[in-house]
Amino acid sequence: MHLKDLQKRVAEQTGMRESDVAKVLSSVLDTINTAVYEQKESVKIAGFGKFELVSVKERKGHNVQTGESIMIPAHERMKFAASKSVAKGFSQG
Repeated sequence: MHLKDLQKRVAEQTGMRESDVAKVLSSVLDTINTAVYEQKESVKIAGFGKFELVSVKERKGHNVQTGESIMIPAHERMKFAASKSVAKGFSQG
């Protein structure tokens, strides 16, 4: 599912205009990104999951075009951990 599909479904379920849903979803995603990347906070949504910043160590990789070995520098990335109820839904298929 793409963002447009999500916007359409939420609009159908709530009776809101799709353009208003787009603004709300955009704001929610921007707020999560700002909290995690700029403010270094984790974002917990009860019954859904947690977004947090994790450190990734420097590691060895390779250039797939040349086969040359390269070092991938240490960096931070966002991690999402599903809540138990969401993860349970995944396992039930």
